[in-house]
Amino acid sequence: MRVIVNTLSCAALALIVCFACQSPSTRAAEPQEDQAAKAEFDFELLNVPDDKDVAFYRERLEDIQKALSERDKFDEETWNRIDAGLPDAYLVISGRLSEDPEASPDERAEHFEMHTSLLARKLGVETLSKMLDEEKAKSEPDEMRVDVLSIKLFATKIGDANDKKDAQALRALADELVERATTSRRFAMEASSFCELFLDCDRELGLETFDRIIEKASKSEDETIKRVGESMVGKKRFASLVGEEMVFEGLDLEGKEIDWNSYRGKVVLVDFFATWCGPYMGEVPNLLKNFEKYHEAGFDIVSYSVDRDLAALRNYETKSKHPWKTVSRQLSMEEKNDKGEPKYTNLSVYYGINAIPQMILVGKDGKVIETDVRGARLGELLKEQFPDVK
Repeated sequence: MRVIVNTLSCAALALIVCFACQSPSTRAAEPQEDQAAKAEFDFELLNVPDDKDVAFYRERLEDIQKALSERDKFDEETWNRIDAGLPDAYLVISGRLSEDPEASPDERAEHFEMHTSLLARKLGVETLSKMLDEEKAKSEPDEMRVDVLSIKLFATKIGDANDKKDAQALRALADELVERATTSRRFAMEASSFCELFLDCDRELGLETFDRIIEKASKSEDETIKRVGESMVGKKRFASLVGEEMVFEGLDLEGKEIDWNSYRGKVVLVDFFATWCGPYMGEVPNLLKNFEKYHEAGFDIVSYSVDRDLAALRNYETKSKHPWKTVSRQLSMEEKNDKGEPKYTNLSVYYGINAIPQMILVGKDGKVIETDVRGARLGELLKEQFPDVK
């Protein structure tokens, strides 16, 4: 899971995305050397009845979280069993907690989003469509539920059209997205994610849809929609990065300008991170392992810290002693040109990166190979780039 820079997700969502949906290949890439340290998992926790009160589901969620805290000690067989049972357990838990009267509206919305995501994966479009119709038919529809169901249904329709290779249906859905994303705040907030779905289906259609929403949103009288349109410029730039050269600039903690040209001819991992980002810290051992293995062959890493707290960043850099350079966004933005404007590009804005860690692999020719290189995927790509390294 990546940590969202500007918003926080509930623990339940974090767990199921981080653990249940993590690919087996990623977990298998980090075998436990200490066999004695293996942990057991109580699989009875995943047998969740659907006739209890809300307090039961809150407690069951906490129990599952506690059990998963030993995740680093689970072997692959245990993980496979967790993968098989956790989605159904969360389907029940998220459904009940989405109706928790003691929870905040945002918490209920997050649980309902998870519930509908799991429901769509299990039962498909028809179920979501029926739920949406039933909610709209109520004398007082729950606006949050209508919005969430509409968005999940729309995403499922895109997936179905792509599976059927129905170009006409995809085009119609793209047209619908342009209209809804520039008239509905809820759809506007999801517009970039939908455009990325279209990119996966049809790159040309995805880029075109980005452009159409950006242009139309820029003329909106709704300030929220207008801001979303502006942010999508960076999102589109990021979505188009593979096969293109990327901009990278700024100052390190000593105030020295990074020389991006000096990395030409190397395979470089560009790593957007923060010292407070737990998932990034979980990636560090993998980075160090691959750096040690491939550095002499021509692999390097350069990090871009989004930390505002320079003291914390300096303390982390001093303690970690990573063998690669780190650029500070904060220091870079404080550096002004002759006009009193920031001298360097705010790269997290330029590329629309609002979730970290974000790891981008750049080839020897300076062109981006992939934009989400984490876990085992980094080692796979480096093996391709350096086939002679054993």
